[in-house]
Amino acid sequence: KLDLTEVEGLADLIAAETNQQKKLALNQMSGNLKEKYESWKKILSECLAYMEAIIDFGDDDDAVDENAQNIVRKKVQLLTKEMKSHLSDNRRGEIIRNGLKITIAGPPNAGKSSILNVLAKKPAAIVSPIAGTTRDVIQVNMDFGGYPVVISDTAGLRESEAVLDEIEREGILRAKEEIDDSKITLFVLDGSDRSEGEELFERMFGLGKANGRVVLVCNKSDLFDETSQGEIKKRFERQVLFVSCKTGAGIKSLLEEIEAEVGQLFEGENMEDSALITRERHRNHVQNCLGLLEKSLQPKISIDLSAEELRYASAEIGRITGAVGVEEILDIIFKDFCIGK
Repeated sequence: KLDLTEVEGLADLIAAETNQQKKLALNQMSGNLKEKYESWKKILSECLAYMEAIIDFGDDDDAVDENAQNIVRKKVQLLTKEMKSHLSDNRRGEIIRNGLKITIAGPPNAGKSSILNVLAKKPAAIVSPIAGTTRDVIQVNMDFGGYPVVISDTAGLRESEAVLDEIEREGILRAKEEIDDSKITLFVLDGSDRSEGEELFERMFGLGKANGRVVLVCNKSDLFDETSQGEIKKRFERQVLFVSCKTGAGIKSLLEEIEAEVGQLFEGENMEDSALITRERHRNHVQNCLGLLEKSLQPKISIDLSAEELRYASAEIGRITGAVGVEEILDIIFKDFCIGK
């Protein structure tokens, strides 16, 4: 019999498009995530049973261990620490399941759409010498080293005051939102006319302003010489990838750089062993549970209220895999405290 997380793992396996997605789905379907949550649920059931025993049978010194409350507190403290570690995962599981976001950005007519088409190996975006051809976000799903990637082509960026077209202004707004939401940004410059792009890059990504990683790509390398390349490198004082969508020069290096950047984001991650959060609902329930446990640890909280917080916390974990039964709690009370014998 499969629990909810295992069923979700099966659904993800059917929908998987890359090796890492398959590994993650198989890992979840085999019960790694279920085991973690079930172990938490068991600890919470034990803690709740101890608290209930204190409340219901606290007058019977032979039945209830007087140190039970301290035992519960220590268990809950360890559990909160483990949950915080589980949540501090940089959303790797969700990124693998849904795809890591990469945004192609830059000034108008820098060749962003051409780069998308070259990477996708198909005419995904319209290419035109007319500035502002791309208005909306165009996305293509790709596979880099087994990891799923969603690459977005966006509208050319420029000062909003200079934009009279309302549709283009909306396109620029969406482009900025994509950049903020991306793990990697490919910033594309027109190497043959880079004045606007250089200023834009410094304004948006200079002095550590970027939310994620930024790869600087200088396009149209067939239109300028090595001397110009040296000037560009000196200007930015960082790695610059020179490419030409027309001749194909530098495209292999660009692909290798993207694959390396993607790999670094998941460095050290073992899909077979890790119990990663793969859905927002898992994260929400764990966060809710953590908040309730922290409330139960408050110094002046009464035993009744503390037990109530533990009950709600257990229910939150139960909603990820299945329900927590009343019989479960009673079994532990009678087993651990020998009540009723």
